[in-house]
Amino acid sequence: MLFKLGNNIPKIGEKVFIADTARIIGNVNIQDDVSIWYGVVLRGDILHIEIGEGSNIQEGTTVHGEHNADVVIGKNVTIGHNCLIHGAKIGDNSLIGMGTIITDNVEIPKNCFVSSRALVTSKIGKIEEGSFIKGNPAKVVGKISEEQLKMMIATCKSYQDKKDLFLETLEEIK
Repeated sequence: MLFKLGNNIPKIGEKVFIADTARIIGNVNIQDDVSIWYGVVLRGDILHIEIGEGSNIQEGTTVHGEHNADVVIGKNVTIGHNCLIHGAKIGDNSLIGMGTIITDNVEIPKNCFVSSRALVTSKIGKIEEGSFIKGNPAKVVGKISEEQLKMMIATCKSYQDKKDLFLETLEEIK
């Protein structure tokens, strides 16, 4: 679950749920009220990984930094199932859809929605706050709607509630 690597020990905030099959290695800082679900790998062996307060990283996601590109995930961010986040920065209140790949040096500002299965590379260029991003290769296709923003906030809140339920009632059956 948690692994020291050299002198780097993961730092874990309060009220954090980390599934027993998740792997958190080395130079990783997880803020309060975060959930790290089953099969997630946060590999801070080369560069730093920061997970902001209230965020959730769902099953099967891999997060890694390399090539002078730390990973910074802001507050109240949802990272969907089976994503790859490599050397990227993701702003507060953003939602990254299932199966998305975000590569080195990409900066997703706050309040952005990246649709499922997008491939976001540095070739996308500068992204503005509140963008709707989709495709392979990904493009900014417009601004998110009020409905999308409400859905993004509700999704994150639902994972905060799930986290609390798991912290309070999850019990292994032997």
